[in-house]
Amino acid sequence: MGGSRHRPIQRQIQELIEEQRRRLRSSNRAERLAAALLLPAFLARRLRRLDDCQLGQLLEDEVFSNLDLLAPEATICLVAADRLRRLYPRMEKQLEEGKDELSR
Repeated sequence: MGGSRHRPIQRQIQELIEEQRRRLRSSNRAERLAAALLLPAFLARRLRRLDDCQLGQLLEDEVFSNLDLLAPEATICLVAADRLRRLYPRMEKQLEEGKDELSR
């Protein structure tokens, strides 16, 4: 994980996610232990550096894409991602503006 200062934070996060997934599948207990105990701390530290929009996008890309689309967790995930990306308030505003246009 050396040299991480020169890579964009999103790339660092993607690499940590991939490394954690790889280690979780390992037959080596030490690798799985690192994936369970050490890597989440590194990942959390980097996630805290993301703004809401970036975190919302990551939530949709990495979490939502691995959920059962028919499960309630998928809906919760999408609403949270939209809120973090501030999409829903913009959509609501556009809908309100559209209603004003129709009422004229």
